[in-house]
This record gives sequence, structure tokens and C-alpha cells, in this order.
Amino acid sequence: MDESRLDQAFQEWRTEEDRFDKAFQEWRAEGEAEKRHADELLFWSIMVTLKTDGLTAADCIAFFEEADPNGRITERYRGRLDHAIQTVWAKLNSV
Repeated sequence: MDESRLDQAFQEWRTEEDRFDKAFQEWRAEGEAEKRHADELLFWSIMVTLKTDGLTAADCIAFFEEADPNGRITERYRGRLDHAIQTVWAKLNSV
């Protein structure tokens, strides 16, 4: 076989692989962004419901720590759940 044709075929294959890798990474990033958005929407919806039901910000913190200790919301906001709740609470108070 002609070595230059092999080199050319190899380069074409690498180009296709690079395109595939890039497309896969973009698809994966889109999936992660959609998951983050879904988690944020879920958190916001729960906070609105809890506030409408008359709970305080401290009650909401306790609620998430007790009801969802290893769940999506608590995991997403680990180490900053209190801050996230206070931020949403302030936003809801301004509405």
C-alpha cells in the first residue's frame, strides 16, 4: 500500500474522530446545562410553595436538611444551601 494514502486516510479518520469528540462534548455539556436548569427550577418551585405555605427561611433550611439530606437539591447546593435559600427568600420578598 502507498504510505501517503495511509497517512491521508489516518488524517481523515483523526479529523472525523475529532469532530465526533467535539460533538459528544457539546452534547454532554448541553445535557449538564439542562440538568442544572431543571434542578434550579425544582428548587425555585419548592421554595415558592414553602413560602406560600407560610414557612420561614429557617424552616426551609430545616426542611431541605431533613427531607432531602442526600437528594438532588441538597447535593447541588451542598455547603451553600443556607445562602441559596436566603437569596431566593430575598427575591421572593421583593415580589
